[in-house]
Amino acid sequence: MKVIKVAIIVGVGYLGYGYYQGGLTKESPFSGEWKSNKELSMKELYKKGLTQKQESFFRKVLGNMTYSISGNSWESTFNGETHSSTYTVESENKGCYDIKFSDGIKNCCLIDGNLHIPSKIGPLSFNEVFSPE
Repeated sequence: MKVIKVAIIVGVGYLGYGYYQGGLTKESPFSGEWKSNKELSMKELYKKGLTQKQESFFRKVLGNMTYSISGNSWESTFNGETHSSTYTVESENKGCYDIKFSDGIKNCCLIDGNLHIPSKIGPLSFNEVFSPE
């Protein structure tokens, strides 16, 4: 699939989102409400070498973040603090998307209906898993 253009704008108004392929507009595959899935994220951490000593900390932190993604807005909420960002889908390959945010590009994947987002907490880099709410 060739991605030609993506229009994303954060703000009060909704201007829409789409990537264009053969004249058709597809809805954002990320639209909806997503909540950090603690158990699936812990499995990802174990793959990256999580120690028993670190486990307690991550069990407290994971499962608390939510994403609200609507059209052109990507909003995250963690411990009562909400942050909004714009994003652009740069490319797609087999369910994984290069997503451009103001602070860089992340490769997010939709796997078995869950959104996998690269995260780094302390020394560990892993994919935090978010499930639809």
